[in-house]
Amino acid sequence: MDAIEVLNLSYAYEDQKALEDVTFSVEKGEIVTILGPNGAGKTTLFLNLVGILKGDGEIKLFGKRLEDYSRRELVKTIGMVFQNPDDQLFMPTVFDDVAFGLINLGFERGEVVERVNEVLIKFGLEGCRDRYPHHLSFGEKKKVAIASVVCIEPRILLLDEPTANLDPISREELVKIIRDLNSDGITILIATHDVDLALQSDRVIILNRRIVKIGKPKDVFLDLDTLKQNGLDAPQIVKLFLKLGFEIPQSLDEAIEIIAKRCNSFH
Repeated sequence: MDAIEVLNLSYAYEDQKALEDVTFSVEKGEIVTILGPNGAGKTTLFLNLVGILKGDGEIKLFGKRLEDYSRRELVKTIGMVFQNPDDQLFMPTVFDDVAFGLINLGFERGEVVERVNEVLIKFGLEGCRDRYPHHLSFGEKKKVAIASVVCIEPRILLLDEPTANLDPISREELVKIIRDLNSDGITILIATHDVDLALQSDRVIILNRRIVKIGKPKDVFLDLDTLKQNGLDAPQIVKLFLKLGFEIPQSLDEAIEIIAKRCNSFH
């Protein structure tokens, strides 16, 4: 069963079309990346998927129409993390921010404390438990924002530009968190300009108000003309391996393996 099914979704802000006849699906357990230029409709799509916006068309989550979910069911099925963590963090301490959703859903205090402590440890945030969120680094804020959604244990997680404005170390920490969450069984949909992150996903969707292309990362990034026409570019590692005539890797480890095999073939 598909985790997400979107059928002929369109949405307009007044007379400006943001999404036009968008149709795609995401399998349970996948990591799918949506790429597109600014104004392509990525965030608008996400806001439709969580029911904040209501466009024309149909959205199903695990085979059930979005409108048939109660609000409580929906937030336990799908959660969204916004691009700017300051849009999500508003409580006096990190603990309070992460606990907010659980308290709002009526969880008992003991379970709230247990869940929050577990997710803070999982994200390496236990030392920030009693700190004011807006005194944290940007990378720490990002992790707290994700933790506040993950704490509710949604089956689907939407991440809007998760690696934007992060330093290299914070970016690597966040990529590992995404991988770990997916290994725990969470289906993940990412909207991003980070083509290196997209290269590591299961599938890539190019969105520019309409669906332009869907496929495996290697196939999408080999279509340089389509990328260019939609304000995108291939990862540098893809360009390098194309020039070398090597197979396109999806990660640094895979790139090392390919190079090692090529080197061994010369001996």
